[in-house]
Amino acid sequence: MNSKLLIDKLVPTIFEDDDLLVVTKPAGVDVGDSSGGPSVGLIQLLVEVRGRMEGFEPVNRLSRYESGLLILAKTPAIARQLRSVLRSGRLQQEYQAVVIGKLRQPRLTINPPREKAPARPRGTKRGRPEPPPKGPPPTMIQLVRQAARRALVQCRTSVSTTHGLRAQLRAARLRLVGDRLNDQSARPQNAQHTCLHLSKVTFRHPVTETTRTLRSRAPGTFDVTTDGGRGIERELHAGLTRRLPCVANSECDAYRLLTGDVEGIKGLVAEKYGSIGVLQVHGSHTALMESLRTIAEWYQKMLGLRAVYVKHFARNRLDPDESLSASLDDSKPLVGRKKSQLWKTVSRSGSDPTRVFRSVSFSTIGKTEVACARCRTGKTC
Repeated sequence: MNSKLLIDKLVPTIFEDDDLLVVTKPAGVDVGDSSGGPSVGLIQLLVEVRGRMEGFEPVNRLSRYESGLLILAKTPAIARQLRSVLRSGRLQQEYQAVVIGKLRQPRLTINPPREKAPARPRGTKRGRPEPPPKGPPPTMIQLVRQAARRALVQCRTSVSTTHGLRAQLRAARLRLVGDRLNDQSARPQNAQHTCLHLSKVTFRHPVTETTRTLRSRAPGTFDVTTDGGRGIERELHAGLTRRLPCVANSECDAYRLLTGDVEGIKGLVAEKYGSIGVLQVHGSHTALMESLRTIAEWYQKMLGLRAVYVKHFARNRLDPDESLSASLDDSKPLVGRKKSQLWKTVSRSGSDPTRVFRSVSFSTIGKTEVACARCRTGKTC
């Protein structure tokens, strides 16, 4: 697949001109900054992939597990102007969120607290009281779909941070999925399951003085989360986004796609070798085994792979489980077609205690198709 098309799928560009860049940030990736710090976020990845001498200043902030429209200014002056607009409540925002609870009515209005009027200094005459300062407009909550225990809602607000929106939802007895603050439930929320997506922003361009309305569609995993499930595609999407430099390098066609133990899917390691994908399964995680085909189909569609194979690793090599033995002896791909001229399976037999394993040999594949362009070896970077 064309690397530019793949990058646009992972981080879609919604709007760009000489002053602003607006992209859709995926969940699971930090925003980062252009200060050159040790942490690598989406801004650093975009700068490296674009290959231009440019810097970005984030106007709005989305936490790691939040997604949606991310406004990046190309100069500090533009960033200061838009941040002032955001703090004053003149930047209209619309979020899609999955909350825990039931809405008794399809629409709900949340009035933010008003600031107190300044006290009259001592020694001054009592005159006509000044009107209290005007507060930000209310937040409108509209029900999109109600499930058994969760609801998909649309939030129209002008609060400057997502922390403020979370606080307003808690005040209305609606807790955002993944919100762990003051959570007293028996099973505390997992921040990785947060479903909050900035789907629409309306603001006045600081240079052209035109009103811009930008939109971004919420991920399909929101519907799965509303029904009580978990969409595993968001971890795959985030893992591939972190590897944007490898994706953008057309000469590098062998690299790791996911290290599940540290990226949200325990027991899974995904790697790409040319047009072949390999899913390494360590241990017997029931949820992972049920999702293997979904993971394989996602990688095949996203990367345009010919086939995706599954390689199992048993804890006890001498006596593997019966259910695992059949999969160890199966050399067929989970999805895609088996290319005999490009793929060869070598079994270890004899007295070797690892005879139940299958190892993959890429000796029949051309070196330029498998070897990494950076180190010119068969290893993955």
